[in-house]
Amino acid sequence: MASEYVYEKLPSSRHIRLLRLYGGTDTKEISCELVITALDEARDFEALSYIWGNPLPRMPVQCSGGATEIGPSLHDALHYLRQESGTRTLWVDALCINQEDIQERNSQVRLMGELYERATKTLIWLGEDPDEQAWRAFQVLESFDELIRDRGSLESQLATPDDFALSKNIFHEIIQGHTLIRAIIDLFERPWFSRKWIIQELVNSRCPIVISGTHHIPWHILESFAVKLRQDMTHIYMGLAKPGTTSIHHISNITVLAMIKRSRNTFTLTDDIHHTLGILGLARNSEVHRFGSLMDYGIPEDELWRRYAKIAMESGDLEPLLLVDTLPLEVRPISWVPNIARLSEMTMKEPLMFLSRKSTYSEIVIKGEMTGKVYERNDRHPNASRGAEVSARFLEDDTVLAVEGVFVDRVEELTSIAKPNSEEDVHIGALETMESKYDVEKQMWDEAASIAFRNTESRGRAEKTRVWEDFTRAWILDFDNSLDADALQTYHMWKERVHHQGSRWIRQKADDDFDPDIKTMIEAQLLRENQNVRELDLADTLTAGYYFCRTTEGRLGWAAPHSRPGDMIYVVLGSKSPHLLRPQKDGTFKLIGQCYVQGIMNGEYLRYFSHEKETIRIS
Repeated sequence: MASEYVYEKLPSSRHIRLLRLYGGTDTKEISCELVITALDEARDFEALSYIWGNPLPRMPVQCSGGATEIGPSLHDALHYLRQESGTRTLWVDALCINQEDIQERNSQVRLMGELYERATKTLIWLGEDPDEQAWRAFQVLESFDELIRDRGSLESQLATPDDFALSKNIFHEIIQGHTLIRAIIDLFERPWFSRKWIIQELVNSRCPIVISGTHHIPWHILESFAVKLRQDMTHIYMGLAKPGTTSIHHISNITVLAMIKRSRNTFTLTDDIHHTLGILGLARNSEVHRFGSLMDYGIPEDELWRRYAKIAMESGDLEPLLLVDTLPLEVRPISWVPNIARLSEMTMKEPLMFLSRKSTYSEIVIKGEMTGKVYERNDRHPNASRGAEVSARFLEDDTVLAVEGVFVDRVEELTSIAKPNSEEDVHIGALETMESKYDVEKQMWDEAASIAFRNTESRGRAEKTRVWEDFTRAWILDFDNSLDADALQTYHMWKERVHHQGSRWIRQKADDDFDPDIKTMIEAQLLRENQNVRELDLADTLTAGYYFCRTTEGRLGWAAPHSRPGDMIYVVLGSKSPHLLRPQKDGTFKLIGQCYVQGIMNGEYLRYFSHEKETIRIS
């Protein structure tokens, strides 16, 4: 019996191990060798991306003359990936990293982004394919890719009935009945798509290949298919979004990954500790050094978030302040520290920083057009403290943040309910909940209008028109008043149609049985036949979960979850968004979250209003 394999210490933090997987037949035991090499000299290796899964039962592997054990998922992957003869050189985290050595794990995590960049291919192992469902799904995706290339790109926004008909026909041509639909659902329900580390592994990869059993397909074909499904809502009519399925959430993950690949230079931290460490691997070169000390499994989660926020703000980046407002103060003992582990639980349920999202209002609406799968960027962004420099200090054992800021106003009145996200239900196909959300939004719209027009009964027509414009601009986040009166009127007409027809339309669709042969893409978009309206309506998704508000000075805007009347509105110097602060008895403030206030989002308050800077201590 072979002795247990013992890991040799790596010579430096820039060295890695590569796995040479020896060839063998189906019945032969897996045999491999681990070879130490400098990362800078590593050539011609493939990186494996897979789900660890249940670690039991442990499976034996012969490694460099010794014996070790791995989990069933990795064992299956190596079994299928090895050649009949010869060797295959791989990087596989479970074997190439000494999992018992925390210091080595921390060191290797810092290299993972570069590892996947250097690998000739990334092999995405989805698992075995005993009933060949994955093979059938791959055939569908390849047929889709061929039709797309034959007929031209369909990645632009669908705007005419002919566009919808073409999209429908392509999907119907490649999906011939329930069997293939089931195969696609099974493919997108594979647990690999929910892994946190795939963000770093996939986004850094040069040539990702999706593998199931003995079959494979290029990642870009699967990605294009998924993005198209999500973009024109075909997944609803294919039945991919029925209750109890995870496929639509995984399709959403793929769509987000596609966007990250195109905008990775501005991607920020968003999830639990493993997700965070993975995303750190996507940081720009200038930020690898800044956040490198956080890539340590030994740091408790709460401490990790505090250190992240402190490092960012000490270097002049107040972005962490935009990450706190989905959580109540009760779960934020230090109110300026974002509990990033909880943010993932709120995704698609409550909003995440509408001014720091990748699809900000200025990117969507001001440009007035979209370019394929990713909104075109624009130089015009909200920045309430435009031109002001960040001044951040930390007091009392780094538990109190001291920043410079300017008091602007107080929240006087809020709507009784937060804005619902009916768009979420359109994407996940939950038609049965959309009806009530349309009703709730109408109630909130009426409340917000009532708040906006409070005490204007005796005012003249011109003043009421001004309030009407301010209300509309605040609702759709027109921060620099770029939209003309005709655009505002068009938006009001759109809202009227939604509120009066939306619930009835949704009720009808929810009662219909699913039949992919008679449902058309036009039916899916009955309420969105106007291109300009679609672009304006995208702003609605950015304020989901927020409360419409009016200030003591009559300003209109949006307040973060957990806000209340009396909360103070400050422009913190160096921050893009105004913030809501709640005074405490000890003279400090608690940070409630960000807010949107029409008329001060472009630095107007600091430029045109008399103000005094003060030091704000946030505990």
